Amino acid sequence: MNSARILGYIGILSFLIAWICIGLAIGVSGCFDWRENALSDLGDWVTACGGIKQCIDLCNRLSEPIFNYGLILSGILFALTAIGLVGKGRIYPYVLIATAISLSFIGVFPERFKPHHYIFSVTFFLLLLITMIIYTIVEARGRIRYLSLLFTVIGILGVLTYILIEKDVIHGLGVSVPETMIALPGSLWVVMIIYMKLLKHS
Repeated sequence: MNSARILGYIGILSFLIAWICIGLAIGVSGCFDWRENALSDLGDWVTACGGIKQCIDLCNRLSEPIFNYGLILSGILFALTAIGLVGKGRIYPYVLIATAISLSFIGVFPERFKPHHYIFSVTFFLLLLITMIIYTIVEARGRIRYLSLLFTVIGILGVLTYILIEKDVIHGLGVSVPETMIALPGSLWVVMIIYMKLLKHS
């Protein structure tokens, strides 16, 4: 098995780890609500609850290491794969490296670390979306361009949803919803790139 294929499988594994850990953390927490929470709340219930004991006691804090260490490991593996993509694209591999580093640092700095957590969270989501836009415009061809465009449009809708929630225009949705609208299609997009660049012809 050559190095490109190994890096490809590592990249796919990185996203499986991230989403499995997010799912486990949601299931374990006992208090996560898509209508109220951000995904990052899974990594720091003390801050998410504003220090209110009654709220904290409702949550199983085992979700915190599951979520935080899952993102750290996922980001490290993702970074290795992104480095392996250098030379296989003009711009996007370098942006993906920064995206992967930001993902790890979301776990390293949970919500209580302000403003670090917010900076790395925003950086991750924006860089992921920017990478998708760059690839779709500059490098994607044929049917891949349409699929890449679909993932990108869903991500942009996620950003718009986030803004509308923050502006109090949309009610009854937590920030976790637009975060997932960006991160999930973004993950599928990266897996598509991994297959095209590292697995298909190796």
